[in-house]
Amino acid sequence: MADVHLTLSQGEQELLLRMLNDAQRKKRVEVRRTEFSHEMREELEAEELLIEGLIARLSAGPAAV
Repeated sequence: MADVHLTLSQGEQELLLRMLNDAQRKKRVEVRRTEFSHEMREELEAEELLIEGLIARLSAGPAAV
């Protein structure tokens, strides 16, 4: 997959962080409620880690993105 570089305004970065934090909360609930499929739970946990990584990079500022 190719890298994508974005230039975000402060407002855009804040909005994206809020959206990602909301997505992370929802993903955690989904992971906890997923009991029927080990494979699906692993996929959800992997998605949760990706979201956490994005949040960390965006929170670190422009140099990290």
